[in-house]
Amino acid sequence: MSLTRRVEECIDVLKERKLDVLGLSETKWKGNGSKELREGYYLYWSGGVNARNGVGLILSHRMKELVVDVKYESDRMIIIQLKIDPVRVIKLVQCYAPQTGCDDQEKERFLELLEDRIIGDNTIVMGDLNAQVGCERQGYEEILGVHGWGPRNEEGKMLLDLCNRNSLVITHSWFKKQKSHKVTRYGWNGQQESVIDYLLINKELHNTVMDVKVIPSVSLG
Repeated sequence: MSLTRRVEECIDVLKERKLDVLGLSETKWKGNGSKELREGYYLYWSGGVNARNGVGLILSHRMKELVVDVKYESDRMIIIQLKIDPVRVIKLVQCYAPQTGCDDQEKERFLELLEDRIIGDNTIVMGDLNAQVGCERQGYEEILGVHGWGPRNEEGKMLLDLCNRNSLVITHSWFKKQKSHKVTRYGWNGQQESVIDYLLINKELHNTVMDVKVIPSVSLG
């Protein structure tokens, strides 16, 4: 579903849930740029020439005032840096990883770009990473908590290895939640369940995370 017909609904979600940042994947908007929305919200988007993939971030007025840099990396990645206090800058990396069916080279290029851009502290990676990291912790005890979900696929193994190399924690796996507050994707028949959307954060910031959960009632397709 293109972002064009969903922007107003996104703003309603931000207001209702009292959110300052909303990450968007598969926006299907061409080009890149920024625009002011209603009630002080601000949209940054990064797309390609064919309106095929696309990512974006909607910020509240409060967050927009903290923006010090924006990088439109590709139609699968946008990075915004926020100066949240006099000495600390947070890097937000919104992603939309290549999905099932894309060739291995495209997946490898995406992960190489991501790894190159997440160097440094105070980094938050979020979005649709199209990977299932599963619940088996052996070898990943420091980055994957005891509340993971489901099996692991090859893309999940690659994501876990990237997290290990870059000291990123897979946040949802550290919180005990019922299934509806954990599963992020259901198959077309409603039977297949998986977690492919993530919020990853540097280990140094891990103790600042108070909660991570899916809110199924605000699904916008």
